[in-house]
Amino acid sequence: MTSQEAEPEPSPNSTFFKHHQASTLPSPAKVRSTNKATNNPHSTSFNRPPPVKFPSLGLIVKYGADVTVTEARTQQLVYERLSGVVPVPEVFGWTEDGEQVFIYMALVEGETLEKRWGVLNEEEREAICKELNGMVKAWRSLEYPDQGLYVGSLNNHPLNDIFLHDHRNLAGPFHDFNAVQEFHNGCDIEIDGRDIPAVFTHADLVPPNIILSPGPNPTVAAVID
Repeated sequence: MTSQEAEPEPSPNSTFFKHHQASTLPSPAKVRSTNKATNNPHSTSFNRPPPVKFPSLGLIVKYGADVTVTEARTQQLVYERLSGVVPVPEVFGWTEDGEQVFIYMALVEGETLEKRWGVLNEEEREAICKELNGMVKAWRSLEYPDQGLYVGSLNNHPLNDIFLHDHRNLAGPFHDFNAVQEFHNGCDIEIDGRDIPAVFTHADLVPPNIILSPGPNPTVAAVID
């Protein structure tokens, strides 16, 4: 561990230092010790410990060996290019320390769709689904002509899906006109991918990763993870 690794790197145009009374982001050591103090049995997990909240700073830190810088950059890209359409937490910065990546982002208040779904009425459910439909269409419309056709993570990195964790040979990236079909063949997906476009999308859009605003008639406050 070096002092350079322990200093979080603020992302370009971050609003953290403008809106909060702090001159620096919490160090990885501070994040780990804060998590350990919760006495959560998973707080010392190396791969994916629970995120750490700093409410007074409007900050939450996601970290672990399974977290990647590509994830931070992808979230930052969506925040910048789809602002006002797809709500995602602003990324304040990130760093790597002790083979773990730390992503510092805005803390979004609310409850997950998983927790709220059972108490929502039919009208509220339909409104949320309509919102999500528009968001999916928005991020699937993003284009990167300079990167060519490929199936993978942002900037031609391999896929980082949990289902591929033990099958890195299937993570790609797969390139050129046959990229989708290559991915299907590798994963034994029996769908003809020759006429299927490769689009930017969220690989884990499930209720725990959708945060709703508090109160009645909730809206989607953030899409995470």
